[in-house]
Amino acid sequence: MDNIFDNMDSWTLIKIVGGLTVLISSVISFVAYFIKDYFINKWKSDYQKDIEVLKAESNKNNLILNNLTNSISNIYLSSNTKRVDSLEQVWTKMMEIKENQPYLTFMAYTILTKKEFLDLPNTTNKSTRISINEFKPEEYFEKHYKMLSEMTKIRPFIGENLWIIYYVYQAFLGRLNYLLQDGIENGKLKYWHDDTNFIPQMLGMVIKSDELSKLLVDNPTSFHNVLNFLEYKAINDITEQITGKKMTEESVKHALKLGRFAKNTVA
Repeated sequence: MDNIFDNMDSWTLIKIVGGLTVLISSVISFVAYFIKDYFINKWKSDYQKDIEVLKAESNKNNLILNNLTNSISNIYLSSNTKRVDSLEQVWTKMMEIKENQPYLTFMAYTILTKKEFLDLPNTTNKSTRISINEFKPEEYFEKHYKMLSEMTKIRPFIGENLWIIYYVYQAFLGRLNYLLQDGIENGKLKYWHDDTNFIPQMLGMVIKSDELSKLLVDNPTSFHNVLNFLEYKAINDITEQITGKKMTEESVKHALKLGRFAKNTVA
C-alpha cells in the first residue's frame, strides 16, 4: 500500500482524495436526508394527532355550549309571556307612583327654587296654603306599600337590575314626600339635595356619582332630571329584555360557566 502511494504523483493523489470526499459527502447528505425526512414525518404525525385531539375537544365543548344555550333559550321563551306582562307592570307602576304624588310635592320640587322651598311653611300664597293644609301623604305611602308588595311577586320575572331601578324610583319619591311632611309639621324644611344621609346612597344604587352630580346641577330641574334618568334606565332594561339582547348575553355567560363546569366534572 505504501508503494502504491509512493508511486503516485501529487495530482493523482489529489484526485483520489477529492473523489473520496465527494463520495463521503454524498453518503452523509443521503443519510441526513432520510434522517431529516424521518423526524419531519414523525413530527407531522404527532402534531396531527394533537390537532385531532384538540378538534375533538373543541367539537365536544361546542356541542355542550350549544345544548346549554338552547336549553336556556327554551326556558326563556317558555316564560316569555309572563315576562312581558311583568315588564309592562313595572312601567305601569312607575307611572302610577309619579302621577299619584300629592300636588304639593309636585309643586314644591318642580316649581319652587331652593329658597322658596325652604320658606314654604311661611308662605302667604292662598293657593299654596290650601295645598299645605290638604297635604296628607299617608295615602300615598299606603299606595307605595301595596305596589311594592305586588311588584315583589313578579320580581323573578323582571330581573334583579330592573327590580332595583323600580325600588329606587319609588323610594326616592317616597323620601321626598316624607321630607316635605316632616318639615311642614316641624316648621323647618330640609332641601332634598342636603339629605346626604339618604338620597346619595339610595340613588347611588342605580346612578353613578359623577352622573348624579351632573343631574343635580340645576335646582328647579334636578328633580325631573333624576326621575327622567331613572325612567330611561328602566326603559333601556325593559327594551333589552323584550328584544332578547339581555337574554342572549346572559345565556352565553351562563352556558360558558356551565360548559367549564361540565368539562371539569367529566375530566
